[in-house]
Amino acid sequence: MKSIFKRLSRNQRGVAATEYMLIIAVIVIAVVVIGKKVFVDQFFTQGVTAAGSTVQKWLTCDPSNADCNE
Repeated sequence: MKSIFKRLSRNQRGVAATEYMLIIAVIVIAVVVIGKKVFVDQFFTQGVTAAGSTVQKWLTCDPSNADCNE
């Protein structure tokens, strides 16, 4: 039983499978962080800025002005 476990947990070079899992986990975390920085932060910031300018326009607009209805 012990030799079967050793055979399953190590490859021919003796590198443990957990080391490969650790490398894969680091790569996945790096991809997620980069993706978050590139996509989520950019689009979230743009969305909040657009919503903020719309709310600011609503709050500062005079209802008698025709441009306020846009």
